[in-house]
Formats: sequence, structure tokens, C-alpha cells
Amino acid sequence: MIRTRLAFLLAGVLLATPAFAASLRGRVLLDGRPVAGATVAAIPQEESLDAARREARGEPEPSALATVATSATGEFDLRVAAPEGRDVFFRVRVSAAGAVPVELPETRDATEEEDLGDLALRRAEPLAGRVRGPDGAPV
Repeated sequence: MIRTRLAFLLAGVLLATPAFAASLRGRVLLDGRPVAGATVAAIPQEESLDAARREARGEPEPSALATVATSATGEFDLRVAAPEGRDVFFRVRVSAAGAVPVELPETRDATEEEDLGDLALRRAEPLAGRVRGPDGAPV
């Protein structure tokens, strides 16, 4: 009786656990200092034609697959799960208050474990000015 219950419990845990999970670790810095509370997100990868169609329709970007906030030391561990038999590809985006958001250029999949090291953000600065055409008239 106990063995049967234990077997069902173990089977339930195994079925509820995703087959693959990406684990991306690293640290977020701004001006060489750790950033607490920065957001690190896994954004689903879109084919360029699908992205162009979505943008043309004015639709929002797909929701993040997973997000995590950095610790007081700027460290993070982003985990992205993928169901068994399904490929999940994503991009990593890092954002923080007062900083320019950064999207890492590489596409990743949910089978990777990687240490991304230090990810440096640039401080956001206000931009002001006037836009003029070739003839000097305001645009």
C-alpha cells in the first residue's frame, strides 16, 4: 500500500517536472556597480516575418517566458522550462531603472546552462533637440 502511494507520488512529480530547463546565471552592473532589482527576462524568439506582421498590426511583443530580479549583489539565475518534445528558443533582455535596456544578440534554447558573466548596462540620459529636414525647416 505504501509502495503504491509512493510510486504514484513519484510519477506525479516526474510528470509535473519539465523535461528541460535553461539556467542562465550572471551579474548585472551599472557604472561598474552591482544593480539590485534589475529585470532579466527570457523573451520568446520570433521569426522575422512573424515579428514584422505583429508590428504592422500594432500588436504587443509576446510575453516573457520567465523573468527574475537581480539580488542585492546584482546576481541572477534565470530558469526557462520547456515541455518535453518541444523546442523553446528565446532571447535574454536586461532592464533596470535609469539604464538603457540591453538585449543579448544570441538566441538560446531551454536546454542550456550558461554563466553569462557580468552584463554591463549604460546609464540612460535625457535627449533634447530639434529635428530639421535637409532644407533646415522643422520636420
